Amino acid sequence: MPQNVTRILVVDDDIDIRELIPTVLKPHGYECITASTAAEALEKFTDDIGLVITDLNMPSDGISLIKSLREISQVPIIILTAYRRKYSSQLEQFGYIAWLTKPIEFKSLLDIVKLELGRGPAAGTRAA
Repeated sequence: MPQNVTRILVVDDDIDIRELIPTVLKPHGYECITASTAAEALEKFTDDIGLVITDLNMPSDGISLIKSLREISQVPIIILTAYRRKYSSQLEQFGYIAWLTKPIEFKSLLDIVKLELGRGPAAGTRAA
């Protein structure tokens, strides 16, 4: 893998989302690794993952995934959800996490990925 390629872990139980995001990001130089559960995502997570994009509302519990990731890394995380208000207060404890509301708009996805990769870990929350 060339060193200038950023690896992104995409976690969602919806196969359409797991296929859509890499299709949108690959032409822009990103390599996507996909997982359908939190357990699978943790198995695939390595130090060279530059960003995690995850659904929250999935059977394998996206909040547990974020908690586990925060115990081992400060990797930037983008949450995909149609239910931001439902989870907002639960996630404040994990520091800065960006949000992308479903349904996903391609331009918003690209913009927030670039923003998060350029920003790196920090405190607070941001939505797109």
